[in-house]
Parts: sequence; structure tokens; C-alpha cells
Amino acid sequence: MAPGDLLHGMIRRFHNEVGSPLAAIAMRLELLRSGKQLDPAADALVADLAESLGEVIESVRKSLKELRELEARCPRQP
Repeated sequence: MAPGDLLHGMIRRFHNEVGSPLAAIAMRLELLRSGKQLDPAADALVADLAESLGEVIESVRKSLKELRELEARCPRQP
């Protein structure tokens, strides 16, 4: 298998197995914050979790972008 094919599969799996679940967690946190009044401590905790998760998601996006750039330079099987 050519390096480009390996990278393509790895990127797809990474997106599906890491990216999609992270996005689902972020949406759930947002629903929690907007759904009902939380006490100030709980609201602060949810806000902190949402911010931390946002940083992780941004890191994942950056890594995927770098992998896609590498994939574009690697040969793939016809």
C-alpha cells in the first residue's frame, strides 16, 4: 500500500473516531448550558469544560490539516 493511501485511511479514521465524538460532546455541553439555569459553580465548570474541549478540537483540526497537507505530497496507488 502506498504512503498516500495509508495516510488517507488514517485521516479518515482519525476524523471519524476522534473528531466526530469530540464535536458531539461539544454540542452536548452547549445544550447543557443553554437548556436550563445552572448554579454558578456548575455553570463555571461547564464553561471551563467547553473552553478546554474547544482547544482540543482546534488542536485536532490543526493536526488533520497537517496530515492532509502531507497526504497531498505522498504518492497513492492508481
